[in-house]
Amino acid sequence: MAAEQERLETELRDLQREQAKLEASAGKLRDIDGSLARLRESYKKLTADLSAAAERFARAADLEALEGRSTLLINGLAGAKAALERDQSFQREIERPLPGPSRRSA
Repeated sequence: MAAEQERLETELRDLQREQAKLEASAGKLRDIDGSLARLRESYKKLTADLSAAAERFARAADLEALEGRSTLLINGLAGAKAALERDQSFQREIERPLPGPSRRSA
């Protein structure tokens, strides 16, 4: 009977050690699950940030084209303004009376 009790006590200690190992492993698993959840959230945020950056980059490419178009339009307007000023100057010039013969020479 004493031998049986000793064997049971040894088995109990072995089971308690195994339980402690399993509890430690369960704690590690909870920590890993928490890290995994944080990493998932971080991944979602980074993916959203990347999408936003890609959208801004696409708009920036459009902006370059629009700035080029704007430059062309401004240059066109400057040319049109210069032509208008030339035409107005010419109009004023042709509206002036031509010098006629002087009355004293008659």
